[in-house]
Amino acid sequence: MPVAPSTVNAQIEAALGAGDPLRLHECVLWALEAPRRAFAPDEEWSIPWLDLLAQGRRSDQLPLGLLLSCLDGLSASWVVARLPKGPLSDEALEENRRILSELPGPFRADLVCASDADGVVSWDGSVGAPSFDEAELSSLPLEVGQVSPGTLFMHLVFSGGFFRWPYGSAWLYGCLADRPLWWAWRRRMMSQETG
Repeated sequence: MPVAPSTVNAQIEAALGAGDPLRLHECVLWALEAPRRAFAPDEEWSIPWLDLLAQGRRSDQLPLGLLLSCLDGLSASWVVARLPKGPLSDEALEENRRILSELPGPFRADLVCASDADGVVSWDGSVGAPSFDEAELSSLPLEVGQVSPGTLFMHLVFSGGFFRWPYGSAWLYGCLADRPLWWAWRRRMMSQETG
């Protein structure tokens, strides 16, 4: 049985509320080490949560705990799309662009390697997930290969979701927060910053 963010959400919130970094560390490690696979473990597109949310950044446990908690609290929906193969190194930018050009519709990706994201994934029409199909937006930031959970958390805050193309995976994963929940959460966060 896969470990979804909701199964550790209460433990993470308790650790954060108690200000107990060791307990938070244990909760996040448990979430990552227990059945190891996100989504349905028997599906071809299943991937370890660690690769999906913190590839190459295992030590970033506080941002990872926050990200897991927010994904659960914002009722995030996921979509997946098959690519011919996984991404190559950062230096192989043109080859990675070529691979992404074969992304099936309604998706299309633009790999730009900017300071705020590796690229953008946009879509036209239905993607088969109500949260995506009913959203007012039609693009989200893309992160390729290794990623900090803090970066994904910021994409969640400012964009309401993100796309991931982890090393070793021929699948593109899109995450979108429930829009009404996200707007309410974002307004609370922004009012706390300015208040």
